[in-house]
Amino acid sequence: IGPIVKYGMITDDKFYKRATDFALIKNLDSNYSTIEAYKEKIKDNQTDKDENVIVIYTTNPEDQHGYIEQAKEYNYDVAVFDHIIDNHFIQAIETKEQKFQFVRVDSDIPSNLVKKDEDKESVLNEKEQESVKKCFEDILGEEKKNKIELKALSPNENPVMIVQAEFMRRFQ
Repeated sequence: IGPIVKYGMITDDKFYKRATDFALIKNLDSNYSTIEAYKEKIKDNQTDKDENVIVIYTTNPEDQHGYIEQAKEYNYDVAVFDHIIDNHFIQAIETKEQKFQFVRVDSDIPSNLVKKDEDKESVLNEKEQESVKKCFEDILGEEKKNKIELKALSPNENPVMIVQAEFMRRFQ
């Protein structure tokens, strides 16, 4: 019945207002919460520098397992949105709820999923950074649609990650 409720919330504002009391968000532990209860549950750890509550979600827990495990190291709760209508449902919630955003678990490095005011310094100097960047550019060759960006990471994060920004994923 979930897809039917979500479709109703997307298409009818009156139904959206009523359904927020019983529409459920599922997390990886198969715990279900209403939208407001889920917001309360995650707000302490998943609020960004602009006071937005960030819902980190996965569309396929098996394929995104590595990203999920890294997010769990930051004690992030990961929601599951694996139905075809969920992309539209997420956008509907973002437009109707204030200071509530959704970010896919593989859209950035784990430390940037919830943007804080923390600046990390790289252990590489400029020459070493250019060397690493050139190495990846040589491997990719003429493939210029890919953007190579070096960021300071914590020792627990993967040294290399391939990500696609949330806005680009939705745009496509």
